[in-house]
Amino acid sequence: WYGENNLGQVTLERTKGTLVVHAIPPAARLTIRGPEFTKTLTNCGEFQSRVPTDRYSVEATYTYWKDSETVPVSTDATAAHIFKPRFGTVAVAASHPDISFALRNEKDEPVTSGRLPITITGLPEGSGYQLLATRKDDQKDVSFDVRAGTTNDLMVEFLYGTVDIQSDPAGATVVKDGHSLGVTPLTLPETKPGPFEFALRLDEYDPVDASLTVVANHTNEYS
Repeated sequence: WYGENNLGQVTLERTKGTLVVHAIPPAARLTIRGPEFTKTLTNCGEFQSRVPTDRYSVEATYTYWKDSETVPVSTDATAAHIFKPRFGTVAVAASHPDISFALRNEKDEPVTSGRLPITITGLPEGSGYQLLATRKDDQKDVSFDVRAGTTNDLMVEFLYGTVDIQSDPAGATVVKDGHSLGVTPLTLPETKPGPFEFALRLDEYDPVDASLTVVANHTNEYS
């Protein structure tokens, strides 16, 4: 009457419901997490399974986009969630083959980097993208928007002019910002547009301070 009554181990099975997750387009990685059930799928567009009733964290991961949601599953009921991000493509052309870039989104978060030209697919639709292009010691910051379902064309162009410096007599050293650029006759093929100030130095001759305005895509002469 007062003794132990051991009924043994009683296994209680949790009731189940159906969980359905859609990813349009298919996600690179689809993750479902719950206390008693976890599953990760790659290149997946749909998941459907009977799972123990609980609250599940479902997460879709793409190359440049990720989102998650909590989905409750009830007994003998179907719970569904759809991920449907809007993506576009950006085709970036370049004026030179040796341009590197870093891309950031509207939240100033890094997206990707590399060299131009490049076509980037799977960018979330939005405004305020910033592409910082670098060539040698020159930089250019380009802002652009991405429209879903289309290829957004972008051109990154570094413009230069040619500077041609002659002196009589020849052999004068061309000095800019304290650095020697060479001796006359001197041709500088890639010079940024705008004011260009320099000096000519030659032994036994008075120094000459000079300047000219460099126009892009032109040969700018100084004699």
